[in-house]
Amino acid sequence: MITIHSFEEAHQLWQQGRLPFRLLQETSLILLGITQEDRHIEHAYDISEVDIEGLLQHEIASEKYVDFLGGEFKIVETESDLAEIHFGEGFDISEPLAEKIGEAMYWYLVLCTSNSGGISYLTPRHLWKSKKMAAEVDLWNAEK
Repeated sequence: MITIHSFEEAHQLWQQGRLPFRLLQETSLILLGITQEDRHIEHAYDISEVDIEGLLQHEIASEKYVDFLGGEFKIVETESDLAEIHFGEGFDISEPLAEKIGEAMYWYLVLCTSNSGGISYLTPRHLWKSKKMAAEVDLWNAEK
């Protein structure tokens, strides 16, 4: 599992080819909302490289996600990574990440641990449909 602590770190991972651009867009959506209050971006997939370059010039790019989002972003890479996600109280399964065209490639899951939010898990579609994930989601739904 990849843990991303700041937007600068997310950008570096993208430059290294370790983070898809779509996920870089997702990690920047909230930050753009904070830094560009006069501009509303409804979908992360509308964020351009120009937007991202501008965001990198802002001091918020180096701030830790945990300081204003309540947790970091974690990219789930393998089925064994799913064992690190603690389903239970505070856990919320969100919608798939919207795509302009085609099916969602990632799902966004949040474990709310404070009023600020919590850890955000970005899970690829092939793992979302795995038996391990299905069992966890069924168990979580049963406990609600």
